[in-house]
Amino acid sequence: MADVLRGAAAVAGLAVIAVVTLYDFREDQFFLWLAACTLGAALVIWGVKGLFARRRPAPRDD
Repeated sequence: MADVLRGAAAVAGLAVIAVVTLYDFREDQFFLWLAACTLGAALVIWGVKGLFARRRPAPRDD
């Protein structure tokens, strides 16, 4: 389930970046554009990092 969440976050981050790229921001909205790009990049990084993270095996009770 966590992999699905991480994958969805990565896709959502790419969607945010695509919308920000296509939307025509005015010059006085630079910080809004920057915040949206940062949010999108953070979602992509968090999602991809989680998908490729090493999983530790569960401790065994012998």
